[in-house]
Amino acid sequence: TDSSAASGAELHYVVRAEESGVGAGPCDAGVEDDNLVERVGVASGPDTVLIDDDVESGAAGWTATGSGGGANFAIVTTDHRSGTHSWFVSDPNVISDRRLERTDAISLPPYPARLEFWQHMISEPTYDGGVLELSTDGGTTWTDALDGNPGRFLAGGYTGVISSNFQNPLAGRAAWEGTVGATGNFARSELDLGDFRNQSVSFRLRFGSD
Repeated sequence: TDSSAASGAELHYVVRAEESGVGAGPCDAGVEDDNLVERVGVASGPDTVLIDDDVESGAAGWTATGSGGGANFAIVTTDHRSGTHSWFVSDPNVISDRRLERTDAISLPPYPARLEFWQHMISEPTYDGGVLELSTDGGTTWTDALDGNPGRFLAGGYTGVISSNFQNPLAGRAAWEGTVGATGNFARSELDLGDFRNQSVSFRLRFGSD
C-alpha cells in the first residue's frame, strides 16, 4: 500500500520476485528475478477536494456580471439542493448575457480531476439556456467546457442547442436549455478535467436569453 499516491494518479511499476536470504536483493537479501515488464495502474482512494462550496457562506469567491435584461446571478433561498441557499439568475423575455465566475483560478493536480455541481433550470426551450466556460489564462479568454473534447461531460451534459434564429448571445452553441432537474431535486453534472492537468483553470457559468 502506498498512502502517498493521490487518488486518480497514474502509476507505473515493475513486479519482481525475490528468493529470501540467498543473495543481495532489496527486500530480504535474496535473489531477485530479472522481470522487466512494466505495468500501469491508477491509484484509488478518498478524493482530494480542491474546492467545496455549498453557497451557505455567501458570495465570497464569486463574481457576478452581465448585460441586457434581467439581473445578475444572486444568492436566493427559494430553491436549493442542500442547506438553504443557491445561486439564481432569471430568464427574461429580452436579450441578456449573465455570468457567474469563480474569482480565483484553481490549480489542478498532475492527475485527472473532476468538476462536479448541481443545477435546476427552467428556461424557454431552444431559445434560452446556459453553458459552462473555462479559462487557462486568468480570464483573458474563455472557451466552452467542451472545446477540443466533446466527451468531457461524464454526467449531466448539455441538453440541446440554442437557436440561431434570434439574438441570444449563446446562439448556435450546445447548452443546457428547457427544464433541467426539479425544485429541490437538482440535476448533477460532472466534467472530466484530465485535459488540464498541472494548469490553473478558471470556471464560469453563463446564461443567455433572447
